[in-house]
Amino acid sequence: MIFDIRPNASEPLRANLAELGVEVECRLFHGYAEFQQETAFSVFPEGVFKGAVDWMAGSSTLDNSARRASSKMQWDANVVVETPEAREQPVRLGTSGLFGILCKPRMYREKGPVLLITNTSASAHVGDSRLSVRIAREMARNGMASLRFDARGVGDSPPLPDTLSAGSTFSAIYSATTVQDVSTAAAWRCWKWSVWPRRRLDCRRT
Repeated sequence: MIFDIRPNASEPLRANLAELGVEVECRLFHGYAEFQQETAFSVFPEGVFKGAVDWMAGSSTLDNSARRASSKMQWDANVVVETPEAREQPVRLGTSGLFGILCKPRMYREKGPVLLITNTSASAHVGDSRLSVRIAREMARNGMASLRFDARGVGDSPPLPDTLSAGSTFSAIYSATTVQDVSTAAAWRCWKWSVWPRRRLDCRRT
């Protein structure tokens, strides 16, 4: 499946793949320009992703039970992602359930400092161009733990309270709850882990 922003723009690629015996289909990427905007304004192209999933599943419509299951997927708190320099785990913070990624170096001193990485504008915890991820892993390479997290109304954290969520796309950026959420993350006290869970995803070779 090839999505492109212009008709026939990928025809040479499609033709070469077809000559190699690959089943190929080209479609227009509707909503590409809106999708590529700054996070606060980006519009998710649901039709494109649905089309890709349906095509890979070999069906024009997904099974309703599968659709319901996918909508209820939650992070498994027992999953640990291993990189050459760090071990990372999804966490939930405070009573509002803020989402974060705890990144600890392989040789972590339990009483050492921890870097708190907040959202940039309305970008999720990965940061613009994955900058927050790169910062966290570089700090881990130098022996420092970090927590990158989403404030309410951003990324994978819960939405803003109803009294604030009806505003513009800037509501989450300028909300007073963001200051509260930063304080919650800064006060979080789960740094004293001595044993990592057994279930791991090994990313050291990728």
